[in-house]
Amino acid sequence: MEARQERRSHGATVQDLYRELISGALP
Repeated sequence: MEARQERRSHGATVQDLYRELISGALP
């Protein structure tokens, strides 16, 4: 999860955030 936070600091786009939600919703 820390790696994801690093990506966000780099400047995650809205699409990236949606992908995280989708990946989190999927099993």
